[in-house]
Amino acid sequence: MLFRSGPYDTNSYDKAISTFEAFLKGWPAKPQTPEAIYQIARNHVSANRPEPAIKAYQELVNRFPDHDLSPYAALEIGTTYAGLNKKNNMIEAFRAFINKYPNHAKVGDVRYAVATELEATNRLDEAVLAYRDIINNALAAPQLTDDSRNAAISAVLRITGITEKRNDPKTVVADLEQFVDKFANDDIAARTLVGQIAGVYAKNRQSDDGLVKLEELAQKYAANNAIRQAAVISMTEIAVADKKIDRANALVARLLADPAKDKLPPSALLTIGKVSMRTDKFTQAKENYERALEVAALPRDKTLAQAGLGQALLGLKQYDAAQSAFLTALQDERNVASVVNETQLGLAKTYEAKGQTEDAMKLYRPIALGKGELSFEAAGRMGNIFAKSESPDPAKMKEYKISALQFYGRLLFAPASPLSDEAAYRSGECHEYLKNPAQACSAFQSYLKRFPNGRFVDEAKAKIRVVCAPPKAE
Repeated sequence: MLFRSGPYDTNSYDKAISTFEAFLKGWPAKPQTPEAIYQIARNHVSANRPEPAIKAYQELVNRFPDHDLSPYAALEIGTTYAGLNKKNNMIEAFRAFINKYPNHAKVGDVRYAVATELEATNRLDEAVLAYRDIINNALAAPQLTDDSRNAAISAVLRITGITEKRNDPKTVVADLEQFVDKFANDDIAARTLVGQIAGVYAKNRQSDDGLVKLEELAQKYAANNAIRQAAVISMTEIAVADKKIDRANALVARLLADPAKDKLPPSALLTIGKVSMRTDKFTQAKENYERALEVAALPRDKTLAQAGLGQALLGLKQYDAAQSAFLTALQDERNVASVVNETQLGLAKTYEAKGQTEDAMKLYRPIALGKGELSFEAAGRMGNIFAKSESPDPAKMKEYKISALQFYGRLLFAPASPLSDEAAYRSGECHEYLKNPAQACSAFQSYLKRFPNGRFVDEAKAKIRVVCAPPKAE
């Protein structure tokens, strides 16, 4: 470049503009003329004079449309209007840029900016058309690049979001199905879109309809590995969310028998691992988490696979290996709270199994004081540790039983599980030890009502005959 503009004060910007204008007046036909006009515009922008800047940029585009700087001038007209908050002018300028320079490297970003601005200003029908332009341009290209695919997927998701605002899930799914067909040959796009279809049904709590639709997709695209697998993976995830473990297990078996099972994506391997853990197939879970670790590209997938591997090794009673896997997973600072809690719970259970009770309790306690299913399990395990602790000191034993009751109390309204079953029974034992016969009697009677087929039914009945018996007359 012949000309340069630097970090001047306002007077310097004016001097620079005067210099460039003098050049244009003295040598109007020089090859450097387009650059001089461009620098005049740039200095007006720097001097906070947007209107003269726009005029100069427009002059460059009009007089020298094929110059290398002209597309950038056309683009900066739009960005300058955006800075003035003149959004309609911005959209008009960006559309002019798209029409004039349809093959420019920035045209995809500009199309997206136009579409999002139309959506932000509630011009939703225009926004949908603009998003569809992005999709159609991606599909019309000789080759679908990563950037064009990502832009197209984003556009599909924006269209889906707009349609969802109109409370029309059927239209959303129908639209997504069309996009699945259009992007059927791109594995990443196809998997993403099938996942979006599953998400629509999950969001609207229509899991049964979702399973039907996804099965239709799996059959329709039976020859397409990516879509077929994505449909079965999504069905498995829906079944897990609905706690239909038998159905989920059958779908996992289907994935493992898939002709292209060696090409299952990390998401599928993680889902298989999760379902395998739910059905105590620890070796199967271990194998799939290990495969996920090998093929995962995203750090989060690797972390989830590492954490899952820890759970599988814990189930296999390979405690040292489980501890190592859990600690590795916890090193990822990007972990969300739910992953951290589940991994820490697994590590605590590993410590407990190894006899490192103090280490286990340090991890159980904060989880137990939280909320959700993990807190119930941690509270139950803390209660059991205290309830089963021994000491020759009666005061210490009393302290243990009181602490056990405090943690067991957190499972009072927990879903039925082996831990809540045990907590309900051992609460009675703790009250019996503390010489609270009325509370002990009530606890054992409540246990029989809540768990009529529980593990401690016979023991509870025997305790009731003792602690609930009327006092003997003297």
